[in-house]
Amino acid sequence: MSKPRLKLTAIIDTEAHADTIISQVRNKLIGKDIFEEHYLGKFVNEDEQIELVSELRFNSHVDMDNVKDWAKTQFKNHPQIKNWVISAKVINHLCTHDDSSLSDCRTTEYMEWIK
Repeated sequence: MSKPRLKLTAIIDTEAHADTIISQVRNKLIGKDIFEEHYLGKFVNEDEQIELVSELRFNSHVDMDNVKDWAKTQFKNHPQIKNWVISAKVINHLCTHDDSSLSDCRTTEYMEWIK
C-alpha cells in the first residue's frame, strides 16, 4: 500500500546547529504514525558542508503534512534556525515502493519546496 514519504535535506552552518535541528525533528515526530524511518542524521558532503538528511514514510497524510509544514516554517521563519540553514529542500510524494506496481516518484503527488 502506498505511503506518504517526506524527505528533508539542508545545508547547515555548524554541526552543533545540525544536531539541534535533528533533536527538534525527533521531538516533532513523537506521537506521529511513522511507517518507516529510512534516515535522520547529518554528514559532511563532498563540498565539505554539513548536510542534514531525513527520509521518513508515514502511515498518515495528516502526520506527514504536519511535519512537512512545520519543517518549512522552521527553515523559513524560525528566529534562529532560518539563520543556521544555508539552503533546504522539502520533498514529499506518495511512495509506491511496497505496492505491486511501482510508479515514478515524480508522478505520485510529488511536491518540492526549496529555500
